[in-house]
Formats: sequence, C-alpha cells, structure tokens
Amino acid sequence: MLVSLDHRPIENIEADALVIPAFEGERPPCFTEVLAELFDSGEISGKALEMTLLHRLPGMQARRLLVVGAGKRERFNGVELRKAAGAAVRFLKSKSVRQVVFAPPDGAPAS
Repeated sequence: MLVSLDHRPIENIEADALVIPAFEGERPPCFTEVLAELFDSGEISGKALEMTLLHRLPGMQARRLLVVGAGKRERFNGVELRKAAGAAVRFLKSKSVRQVVFAPPDGAPAS
C-alpha cells in the first residue's frame, strides 16, 4: 500500500482513498452536501477512531473518502494523529486499497 501526505485542496487529490480527520463537535470540511448531511444527522460525530467510508462523491477525484474521528481538538497531538492514521490504514487494507492519501487537519502537529 502506498501512503502519502498531501496539502493540496482535497477535491484535486487522486487516490484510491483520501483520509480526512473530523473533530468531535466540529463539522469536517463540508465540500459536499452528503458530508454535511451525515455530520448533521450524527452519523459522523468525530469521536476518536470512528470510521465513515464514502464512495465516489461528486466533485472529488479520489474514489473513496474515509472520514476518521480525531476526538476533541484540544487533545489532538502527534500521538493521536499517528493513532488515527494507523487505524485508517488497517481499515482500508481490508478493502484492498492500494493508494491512500492523508489530508492533515489545519494546524496539524508536526511530531
């Protein structure tokens, strides 16, 4: 599996799967109506390590979007980022995904 980190706009990233974090109590970047609806309905809550996999969203180059719960923003650090990334890779490995791109949250820790 090829794993990379990308800071481009998420709509322009081509990959088998794009992983974005969602913080508890905060809307993830809602570039699609579908994502906004899932957050508003409570299906995406942002709780730590919660996984929501979406396929072929309109306006996206990536074939899948995995929204990973990152927990509370004030507790988010490098350790939590690594936990979320590891959980995402394990989750996607079972789906036979070959190329994964992580879109880090704004202000993501460097360590």
